[in-house]
Amino acid sequence: IIRTQELLDHETKAHYWLTVYASDRGVVSLSAFVEVYIEVQDVNDNAPQTSEPVYYPSVMENSPKDVSIIQIEAVDPDAKASDKLSYKITSGNPQGFFGINGRTGTTPAPGTHRKEKITPALSVAAQHPHPTPPTIPTSRLWIIFH
Repeated sequence: IIRTQELLDHETKAHYWLTVYASDRGVVSLSAFVEVYIEVQDVNDNAPQTSEPVYYPSVMENSPKDVSIIQIEAVDPDAKASDKLSYKITSGNPQGFFGINGRTGTTPAPGTHRKEKITPALSVAAQHPHPTPPTIPTSRLWIIFH
């Protein structure tokens, strides 16, 4: 039986080639060997990371509704997880003036609201739909109105 002696991490090393050697204890020892390929399967053990911890986009005051302000970009170090990320605004939007496309991370402008009414700091989270363990790192988004 081949057993692990340490924790394995897919992001560090995705596979191993082992050579197993077997020999008998005869007077004239006979032996054989076999190659064993072990694939380390990836699990969702890393939190997504946004390209910046804080974003500083700007938008004109009284911009029309649905003008794109910024696209938040994130990657997940886990294999094939980045294409499954979702985005949501987690705080700083009590008036509901801002929205974010949950699949693309695009934030449209709030419409024709005056800057004096808007809280310009939002927290945005990028997350995998089924994190293990649950982790939701956030980025801060400061929107400057001109």
